[in-house]
Amino acid sequence: MDGLEAVEIKLSVLKKENKVLRLDSDYYKKEYLMILSQLRAKKHDTIGKVSNDIKSFGAYSLCNDVKYLDNGIPFLRCVNIKNGKVDFSDVLYISEEANKLLWKSEVKPKMLLLTMSGSIGNVAIAQENWQYPVNSNQDIAKIEIGEEINAYYVYAFLNSRYGQKQLSREQVGSVQQHIFMWQIAELIIPWVSTTFQKNIENAVRAAFELAQESDEKYKQAEKLLLDEIGVTDWEPNAGNTAEKKLSQSFAITGRLDAEYYQPKYDDLFEKI
Repeated sequence: MDGLEAVEIKLSVLKKENKVLRLDSDYYKKEYLMILSQLRAKKHDTIGKVSNDIKSFGAYSLCNDVKYLDNGIPFLRCVNIKNGKVDFSDVLYISEEANKLLWKSEVKPKMLLLTMSGSIGNVAIAQENWQYPVNSNQDIAKIEIGEEINAYYVYAFLNSRYGQKQLSREQVGSVQQHIFMWQIAELIIPWVSTTFQKNIENAVRAAFELAQESDEKYKQAEKLLLDEIGVTDWEPNAGNTAEKKLSQSFAITGRLDAEYYQPKYDDLFEKI
């Protein structure tokens, strides 16, 4: 039958490699099994064995004592981790007292940060040039890689197809997807030479530098544009109602949705 995918697995193998006895078909996709077979054919270890520690948050009840501030110590959430890096543009902030209370979730340089809920498997690495301290919530796994393997290499591998497919396979949940720390600990990481690992680190660091330079250039270009058209300090109209004649609205635009006619858009067009 076209499109039918089926695999045959011995019960003994299923029990050995599946702690919670998962029987859902997605877990046994041929693509996943092929990747695992390729990784196991090489010298490898698990994330748990090459890590000094994998932790998330601590007691959830501690959240009751945390208040978010306009400034302070950055408090990362899953939404802040995307495209292999951390976006600090909309982070929440906590106090020094809250940071001490949440010491288990404090982020240290070269830690791997992996999202465990919602968008599973987004991975970033805590860079040495960040302004510390930095903290994070319970849905981000903090992975402290040991000295015997390069943290940047592990970061790159987890962001690769082989790492992401393992993470996709392990996610659970009928509505919101999750992955647990014991599952992260069992992810396979292949061993490669120290030289190759260092080359990966150099490439990742170079990519970060170029990305930062690109962001700075973009901000400069944006400022030049806003200055040129005279809207650098422009603030949008906060009103949410508008009155339009039929001849000024639907007859011209064909649009009847309220969003299209918000006053802020008219103000902006007049400004430029």
